Amino acid sequence: TRRVAPPEAMGQKRMARSQPEEEAAMMTVVPALPDGSGGDPLHPGALWIDMFDPDAQTRARVEAMTGLHVPTQDELSEIESSSRLWRDGEVLYLSLPGLVRGEGGVGRTMPVGFVLAPDRLLTVRFAPMLAFDSYAARCRAGTAGDRNSVSLLLGLCEAMVERIADVLEREGEELDAVSRRVFRPNATRRV
Repeated sequence: TRRVAPPEAMGQKRMARSQPEEEAAMMTVVPALPDGSGGDPLHPGALWIDMFDPDAQTRARVEAMTGLHVPTQDELSEIESSSRLWRDGEVLYLSLPGLVRGEGGVGRTMPVGFVLAPDRLLTVRFAPMLAFDSYAARCRAGTAGDRNSVSLLLGLCEAMVERIADVLEREGEELDAVSRRVFRPNATRRV
């Protein structure tokens, strides 16, 4: 797996780059080409291509290489249930609301797109998501079971569920603490 975090995710401004470098900043490819193999991370043997806020040019390149449609943010933002899952031949398209950290650490949802083909998985997201980064790290370490597109999708969904469970657990602990302070402010003084 080869991943270059977008500068905005690290609090930096995006600098002008050549096309392959710019796309590398917006894309994770599994398996990655070996380091030192040269520029463009996109290759025909990719099992998973994760696009972070792809521009029209990146979407077009991925579509040309894979023959798959890469959904736009507007397509993924449809809220009708009939727009969340559709099939085109052997390819499944799925749109889910993904949990992301918004301004001030407040959680919010952003659309996440999955394109599942027999030979690869494409994902499209428009905000940083820790589940994607942690799963990509597992793929790099060889512990993700990333042998085919279906196992990649299942592993990524599992990572998303684990992340949401962690967030809910932390929020529950905070609510418990507030509840104790509000409803039993003197509980520690009782004998």
